[in-house]
Amino acid sequence: MVTLGAFYVVSSAIWIGGVIFGFAWMNPSNEYDCVALDQSVKDRWAYPLSKIAKQTNYDACLISVGHSFKDTGDVNGDGVLSRCEN
Repeated sequence: MVTLGAFYVVSSAIWIGGVIFGFAWMNPSNEYDCVALDQSVKDRWAYPLSKIAKQTNYDACLISVGHSFKDTGDVNGDGVLSRCEN
């Protein structure tokens, strides 16, 4: 019974901590302005996706994926893929 009581207290504390963390930090934000999905966005991703689809070697595939996302994914050039750069 002691083990069951300890389990209940610890798991409840973890759950409450997750709820508090969620309400404190996971709020929706409208501070970004995403790019509309138009033909220019589709054209930007057409070449890398076709190049990735043709890979047969694992090491070459890793290199190809890295270059593709570095060249086409980072639109504003800050070195970070944000949620609007997709």
